[in-house]
Amino acid sequence: MPISANRFSHIRFALLNDIHSALMTRKPNNANVIALEANLISFEDSLKIIEIFLNTDFEGYRHTRSFEKLNISNNNNKN
Repeated sequence: MPISANRFSHIRFALLNDIHSALMTRKPNNANVIALEANLISFEDSLKIIEIFLNTDFEGYRHTRSFEKLNISNNNNKN
């Protein structure tokens, strides 16, 4: 899934299996698409992870340069 999703410049995919990963994919990486590893986490933990992911803000644009470097290879992507 991550390889397929991240080939599009507007998608930043994250595979989550705990609360810490939910925080870290939002704060510095500003992920906007997630998948949960259902065989590793309970339904209740899944709900917590989703809530944290949705309620955590991007910590700022100090990482913008890194995103721009990623988008160089995707500029020709018409999708």
